[in-house]
Amino acid sequence: MTTNNNSVDVSYNVQASVVSEYKLIANFKVIVKPNELGEIASIAVRATKILDKLELKVLADKVYYKARGLKNCSCKRIITYIAKQAYSNGTEDKDYYHDKFTYCKEDDCYLCPRCKKLYYYRTRNM
Repeated sequence: MTTNNNSVDVSYNVQASVVSEYKLIANFKVIVKPNELGEIASIAVRATKILDKLELKVLADKVYYKARGLKNCSCKRIITYIAKQAYSNGTEDKDYYHDKFTYCKEDDCYLCPRCKKLYYYRTRNM
């Protein structure tokens, strides 16, 4: 698995679901991705099958937050409680996080929180 400094280590990422009432592991899954982003639906759906539940309430931390996973859970009657991810912008100023920018369709640009227009410049390949 690749690590934060782009090196490769022999490692595993284990996801587990727990029945809170009994404090017992009901399900687990080993993944090779270094993060849990988007894993909520697969682990929650497996838990509903193992626990033989038609509906389920799931609590997870914000690293699981991804719109597609939440939509899949909703379609399977799984209620999710997950804090939304807040991505740093390098300035530590929450007023300038990406969710504070709005798209202006008529000018094909984004408006920053101070209503300045930001136009497309180029796409960077990483």
